Amino acid sequence: MNNGISYLSQGKNLIIVIDGKSYTVNKDTHVAYRKIVDAINSKNLDALRGLVDQKNYIINYGKGHIDIKDTTLWDSIYWDGELLNNSMIVRLEQILRNDIPIEPMISFMENLSNNPSEISIQQLYIFLNRNNNIPLTTDGHFLALKQVDSNYFDFETSTIYHEIGKIIEMDRDFIDDDPISKTSSGLHFCSLDFINQYLPTLPNHNIIMIKINPKDVVSVSHAYFSGKGRCCRYKVVSHLPLITLTNILDKVVEDRYL
Repeated sequence: MNNGISYLSQGKNLIIVIDGKSYTVNKDTHVAYRKIVDAINSKNLDALRGLVDQKNYIINYGKGHIDIKDTTLWDSIYWDGELLNNSMIVRLEQILRNDIPIEPMISFMENLSNNPSEISIQQLYIFLNRNNNIPLTTDGHFLALKQVDSNYFDFETSTIYHEIGKIIEMDRDFIDDDPISKTSSGLHFCSLDFINQYLPTLPNHNIIMIKINPKDVVSVSHAYFSGKGRCCRYKVVSHLPLITLTNILDKVVEDRYL
């Protein structure tokens, strides 16, 4: 007994009794396990009440955007009334397990809803699902990478200089929205995995990090394991010379919530 909290530890499970009701909390499956342990250790019964029921905890964490309509928890999460795509469920679970503020995801979903093409939205989901280390920013954009020449001009026209902080854009109507196209018209972006896989074949170039609003994504190529896409607008966040390439992932994590 611990200030109204009765619990028993059995391997990876905590059997907790609160207000006469029993809850089984598994270390591997309950996203708030660490917070539950902290609440027990600090004898915080009120906090524990809001944590042990995982379904209610996730719904409350979503600040009015999340609903769960079935007992099969991760297969029945709805966001603003629509079944949440698997790529965002994976991201939501990461957010919950690490107790990260959900506001960036809320902003991302709001921005995504302003994308005029449902096909583009579904393609972006594929990109995020295949590259789940892509970070979201506080204003609901995502960070990606881009290859430029040795002087930070674009490869396609050699006329666009990628100065840090500069916004690059083009008319969406001129961008190829066909996911079958490997290389075509549009402002290109890619994932870290794409860079690591195809970098040796592209000499005399540099890497930049760019920030993209999901509403500006037009297509994601089916080639390259969906690691490359086209958009109509992005902001240059930073230059990443080849010497820092091995540290790109650390840089991405460090800047996760710009």
